[in-house]
Amino acid sequence: MTGLGCMMVAGGMSTRMGRDKASLPWMDGTLLSSLAMRAVRSYSFTHLCVVINRPLAKTEWPGRVWPVTKSGRLLRGDACIVPTTEGRMYRWQPPDSERIISMLVVSDRFKACGPLAGVEAGLGAITAIADAGEAALPDYYLTVSVDMPFYEPDSIVLAQWQTATLAPNASDTPYIVMPKQADGRLQPLAAIYHRQCGKIAGRLLETGERRMQSLVAAVPTVYVPIANDNRCYRNVNTPLAYKEALAYAINRTRTVPIVTVTANRSKTGKTRVATELIRQLTSQGMKVGLVKSDGHGFTMDYADTDTGKATAAGAAAVAISGPNGYAVLQHTPSKDSLLTLAQGMKVDVALLESRHHGSFPKIAVLRQGHMEELPCEPQEVLAIVSDGPRPLPETACRYFSFDEGDALATWLLERDIFGRRQ
Repeated sequence: MTGLGCMMVAGGMSTRMGRDKASLPWMDGTLLSSLAMRAVRSYSFTHLCVVINRPLAKTEWPGRVWPVTKSGRLLRGDACIVPTTEGRMYRWQPPDSERIISMLVVSDRFKACGPLAGVEAGLGAITAIADAGEAALPDYYLTVSVDMPFYEPDSIVLAQWQTATLAPNASDTPYIVMPKQADGRLQPLAAIYHRQCGKIAGRLLETGERRMQSLVAAVPTVYVPIANDNRCYRNVNTPLAYKEALAYAINRTRTVPIVTVTANRSKTGKTRVATELIRQLTSQGMKVGLVKSDGHGFTMDYADTDTGKATAAGAAAVAISGPNGYAVLQHTPSKDSLLTLAQGMKVDVALLESRHHGSFPKIAVLRQGHMEELPCEPQEVLAIVSDGPRPLPETACRYFSFDEGDALATWLLERDIFGRRQ
């Protein structure tokens, strides 16, 4: 059978993440459900395969899903989507769609053997079902890891696959179409595999081989060049990488991207951190705004005030919210939302300076003697600026000293925290 299926590998041990990556919250769902929706919206795959080593509650999966026999007979549904090593067949109707997609859910035969075991499990089960004549399944599968939150089926890779499969000589048809970065690194969990690769992966695993590169070396492969910094192929393997990706994704949805500078007490150094960030980012050609919360009432732009310091540092816009007004001293009965003020600025990025409040992503400012007191929940903290040794070793974030404003600004730009890289 021709056509292209999609196989999502979600059965890893997530050792570096410390929790199941497939279930991590992402936008309106999880990393797994988001990947499934992006896949079916971007390309008309003829079949879907999910490789996962735990049951999925149906509430984890978007739309309607119900089990069927391998021959297609409908069965009574249950509360879970249950993988087996042989593969279990389902039908899936995505939300707001009349389309019904055939889906195989399978678990690893070779336990704790990395992504090669996932590829073997999925392609092996697909091949067994197809060879037995139980279902007509595609010959090729785009195989994607669940931990790539920005992945979309790559049109260049798909075009190369279509060209290769249309070759007049069957011997010229490759078994793998592999994205290859300019620096030589491969992306084996964003490649297209012939389903017979499952048998080869099985033989490798039986000999103790676990490297994906060994499968690539054993099968005819066409390489497709991609850029080193293509966000589509960036994965999240650690809690910090997940936070960075989430910050980028959230800021991409905002009219003005923001970062909050926060502390759990006054006189901690928030303004020092914010003004240095303004100075450093402005030197990079960015227009930076500052929104500050004040609980006592305020005046603006005098040289010795925080807003005056921000203006002197190069802020293109400064707003402040307090009990007697906001922005340009427009009097109101209550303070306005810092996020609302930020979204109205004509700047490239806005910094929110606030105690306890503000929006993700956050930079927490800590002082010696109070290193254990985060001003917010740890999952909201992207970086810590402090004047002491690294506090809170269990907190997944970056650490900077007060003298590393340039390094902090560079890191924010390099990791795309502002969501502005095209």
